[in-house]
Amino acid sequence: MATTDHQLRMMEKLQSTSTKGTDCNLEEDNCFCTINLGSSIYRVILYFSEGNPLGPLLQKRVRDIDYTVSLFHSQERVVEECLLSRHPALIVMDTEHKPIGGLGSVEQLSRTIHSNKLHHTVKLLPVVKSYSAILSTGIPSGVSRVLSEEDCRGDQFLLALKLWEKNEALQQKKLLLGNVLFEAVEQSSDAIQITGPDSCIMFVNRAFADISGYSREEVVGKPAMDILRTIDSKSDNGPKLAVSQNQSWDGVCLGRRKSGSILRQHIKLIPVKTNEGRASFHITIQRLLSYHDSDHSRITSPRTMHGDRLHAFSTRQASLGSIPNLGSRLEIPITKAVQVLSIARDNTSTPVYVKEALEQAMEILCSAELFSPVSGGRGNSQKDIVAGLLSGGRFPGTGNDITRVAHPHSHLARNPPITPPPPEVEDAIQNLDRWEFDIINLEKLSSNEPLYYVGIRVFKNFNVCEILEVEESVMASWLKLMESHYHRQNAYHNSTHAADVLQATAYFIKILQDYLVSQGDMLERLEIAALLITAVIHDLDHPGRTNPHLCNTKHHLATLYNDSAVLENHHIALSFKITEQSKGLNIYQNLDSVTYRNLRSSIIDLVLATDMAKHFEHLAKFNMYSVDGETGSSTSLTSKDNSRENRMAMKRVLVKCADISNPCRPTELCQEWATRISEEYFNQTDEERRRNLPVVFPDFDRKTCILPVTQVKFIDFFISGLFDAWHNFCPIPLVMDYLKANYEFWNNKSPSNETAD
Repeated sequence: MATTDHQLRMMEKLQSTSTKGTDCNLEEDNCFCTINLGSSIYRVILYFSEGNPLGPLLQKRVRDIDYTVSLFHSQERVVEECLLSRHPALIVMDTEHKPIGGLGSVEQLSRTIHSNKLHHTVKLLPVVKSYSAILSTGIPSGVSRVLSEEDCRGDQFLLALKLWEKNEALQQKKLLLGNVLFEAVEQSSDAIQITGPDSCIMFVNRAFADISGYSREEVVGKPAMDILRTIDSKSDNGPKLAVSQNQSWDGVCLGRRKSGSILRQHIKLIPVKTNEGRASFHITIQRLLSYHDSDHSRITSPRTMHGDRLHAFSTRQASLGSIPNLGSRLEIPITKAVQVLSIARDNTSTPVYVKEALEQAMEILCSAELFSPVSGGRGNSQKDIVAGLLSGGRFPGTGNDITRVAHPHSHLARNPPITPPPPEVEDAIQNLDRWEFDIINLEKLSSNEPLYYVGIRVFKNFNVCEILEVEESVMASWLKLMESHYHRQNAYHNSTHAADVLQATAYFIKILQDYLVSQGDMLERLEIAALLITAVIHDLDHPGRTNPHLCNTKHHLATLYNDSAVLENHHIALSFKITEQSKGLNIYQNLDSVTYRNLRSSIIDLVLATDMAKHFEHLAKFNMYSVDGETGSSTSLTSKDNSRENRMAMKRVLVKCADISNPCRPTELCQEWATRISEEYFNQTDEERRRNLPVVFPDFDRKTCILPVTQVKFIDFFISGLFDAWHNFCPIPLVMDYLKANYEFWNNKSPSNETAD
C-alpha cells in the first residue's frame, strides 16, 4: 500500500513539473538586461519512430509558433543536427520501442549528448504513452521532466516549449555569454580584480600580473587589502577606505608593484550590490599611467621614502657593484648611473611624477635586457614573428616532451677515403664563391649532402686543415659526422641551411679580409677557423622547433639549459661531445691546450650569438664599437688598440648576417627559403594548437598566414638594421641590392599593395 501512495505522489509530481517552471524576470538580471542576447532562434528537434503520427503532428504545431523544427528518425541524425547548430535546442523524443538503456533510448542519447559536450545547450524532453507507464521505472536518467502523448496533443506541449524558452534556453544563452564576457575580461589590457564577500580576491586577469608583478597563484584567496598597495597621503579618501566601506572610488594614485617599484595608476573601484542593497563583490580596474599623462594634480603624494628603498634595486646594485674576493669594491658604470638616479629620486624637492619617471629608468637599467626593443605602439604587429624570435625562453603554458628523432648514422666508419665529387656536383660548386650560389640545386645534386661538399671546398680554400693541423681525411669524416646530425625531415633547419650559412660566412670573410688588408689589418687564422666551424655546427641536431616551444613543452634540453639559449647551447655541446669521442674524427686533437681553449671559447661565443633573443643586444654593441663617437664615421674593430670584445662583436655580427641572409639572396632563393621556414613554423603552430600550448608564432597559421606580410615584417625588424650596420662597416653592395629588390618584391605582394594596384 505504501508503494502505491508513493507512485501516486510521483504522478502528481510529473504532472506538476510538466506545467510549472521557474520564472525568469529579466528586470532583476542587472548583468543582462541591457545586453542583446541574440535573435530568438530556438531549435526543436523531434526524434520519433517512422510511422508514429505524433512526430508530423508536433512538427506542424512547432512551426505554427515560429520555432525552427526538424524531424528525424535516427539518433545519428539528431546528434549531427545538434553538433551543426549553435543555438539552444530541445529534443522531443518518443520512448516507444526504445527499451531503457538500449539503442536509441533516452539514456543512450543523454550519454551521447554529454560525451559530445552538448549538454549545456541541448535538453531532452521524452514523450511517454502515459504517466502510469513510467511509474515502475521513474523518470529516465538525464532528463528533468516528461510529457505524455495526451499532453502533446493539447496546450501542455506549447506551455512546455515556452517554459523551456524562458528558463533553460535563456539560461543557456546567459551561460555562453558569460563565457564570452569572461574571455573579454581575461584579454583586457587593464588589470581587473574581483573581490568576494569575504574581502578576499576571487579572480584577476592576465594584465594584473603584468602591472602588479603578482601571479594569480600569489593573490587568489588573499585579502584584497594586502595586495592593493597604494601610497596615499590622505587615508580618509583613498581606495583602501573605499573598499573597507563598500564604496565606489575613481581616481589616480601611486602604488607599488610586488618588487617595490612605484607605478602611477588610474584605479576604478566598483561595488556590486545584491538585491538587498549590500555590496558583496568589488571590481577593481587598474590602468597603468606614465608620467607623460596629464592631470598630475590628481596624484596623491607619496609618504616619505627615506628608509624604504626599493629592495629589488638595492639587491641588484649590490650584485653589480662589487666582485667578491678582490679585496676592494669595483664600481661599474651602470651602478654609478643607478646611484645617481636614486639620489635624485629621494630628493624631497623632486616632483612626484619625476620620482616615478626615475623609478622606471632605474628599473630599466637594472634589467638584463638592456638592448632588447620595446613595442612602440604598433599594436599586434610584434605579437607574432618578432615576439616569437625575441623570446629566448618560456611562453606561459605547459606541455609534454616533443618527439626526438634518432640519428640513423650516429656511428660512422673512421676516415673514409676522400672521393672526388660527382661531375654535376663539381660543376655546381664552381660558383661557390659567388653570392648567387644556388645551394638548393646542390641539395638535389648531392642527394641531400650539401654540407659535406661545401665544407670540403670552403675548408680547403681557407686552409683550415693546415690551421688545425689535421689531415683532410679527418676533416672529411668530421663533416660527414656533423651532417648526419642534421635532420633531413626539417623543412628549414637541416644541413642545407648549414651549408648555406657556411657559404655565406666564407663570402663575408673574404670581403672582410680584403677590406681589413686595405686598412692595414687582417683576421687571424684561428679566427677564420672559428667562424667557419661555427657555421657548420650552429644548428646541429635542430629539432625543427624554437626555444620558447621547447620551454613550453618542458623538453629535457630546456630543463638542462635552464630555459636559456636552449638550442644554441645544445648545438655547441653536442658538436664538441661527438667530435671528441673519437680521435679519428677529432679535428681538434693536435691543438695545444691554450690554442684549443681559445678556439673553443670563440666557437661557443659565436654560436650563442645566433640566438635571436639577443639580436638587438649584439647589434647595439656592434654599432657602439664600429662607429666613432665624435666623428660618426666607421672605425676598425680589429685594430691592435681595440679590445677582444670589439673583435668578437664584429665576428658575432658576421655570423648573424650569414645565419639570416636568406632575404638578401637572389629572389628565387629568397622565396624558397621563405617557404621552407614558413612550413617549419606551420608545423610548430599545428602542434601547439593540437596540444593546447601557447602559440609562439600566431602569424604562421597555415590557414591564415600571408607570407609576404611575414617577410616584410622580418626584414623591417631584423634584417634592415643588421645589414645596414654591416654595410656601413664593411661595404657589401651586391648583397644590399638583393635585399632592396626582395623587400620590394614582398611588399608589392602584400594584400594592401595588391589591392591598391
